[in-house]
Amino acid sequence: MRLLILWPDPVFAGIIRDQMELEGWDVTVRQDGRTLCQMTDEADVLLLHLCLPGLDGLNAGDAYAASCPVCPPRILFAAPPEWCVHHPSWADCTVDTGIDLLHLCQLLRIIARKTLPKLAAQQK
Repeated sequence: MRLLILWPDPVFAGIIRDQMELEGWDVTVRQDGRTLCQMTDEADVLLLHLCLPGLDGLNAGDAYAASCPVCPPRILFAAPPEWCVHHPSWADCTVDTGIDLLHLCQLLRIIARKTLPKLAAQQK
């Protein structure tokens, strides 16, 4: 499973990366929201934080969704509690940025098992 982490705190992102790599995931970590708009290789799951430098997570997610990828990744969007009510349509799940590591990794595993739309599944 390929995971792209876009998280502003490199220490927290590194802990998530280490945990998921122990489970056999191929993980890439970036801190800048513009990375998502420039993404060339595919990810199966994307962990996207709202508060990113360069381009915030909400605008990065909107721009990525507008590019209409044939087989988009499953997206876990992390935002502060006051933003969690603003669930973007392109996100599979929205969580509080204060979520603990154990539950965050568990949600990533769950989202990774989510069924792909038929067209996307045919492209895999």
